[in-house]
Amino acid sequence: EFVREAVQKMSRGDELFWCLRLKSRPEETIGVISYRPAAGADGNRGFWLAEHLHGQGLMTEAVEVFQDYLFFNLEVDTIIVGNAIDNTASRRVKEKTGATLISPGVLMHRNGEDRTERWEVTRGNWAKLRGRALDEESPGEVDAPSAPPDQGC
Repeated sequence: EFVREAVQKMSRGDELFWCLRLKSRPEETIGVISYRPAAGADGNRGFWLAEHLHGQGLMTEAVEVFQDYLFFNLEVDTIIVGNAIDNTASRRVKEKTGATLISPGVLMHRNGEDRTERWEVTRGNWAKLRGRALDEESPGEVDAPSAPPDQGC
């Protein structure tokens, strides 16, 4: 069901999904990162990772590549991201990947928490963090797919 809905959203241009896989087990999807051009209450970018893989830096690594693609290939100016206040792991990913806390909020999360933190990541700040000048040639520099294979995730 999730894959079918993701493919429909991508074909309409509503959302971009990347499936996360380990190099050692490329046949197994371990997580997802998505980007919605039109920010909703929960922001533009979302992610999840299989719980048994938490704490290994995998999501931080994936977010870095994903944000390189968004900011340097698609030339997105700003993304808004959020997390439940009690989700310290998600907060750490944001802190390590250039997000700036902009406001608290209320939004229901899957763990039942409704207190939310909203963060912003800008293209300019991301470029500084990555040691890149924005006047560099951008498109094509990040070796990443623009869409998953036809079968979705």
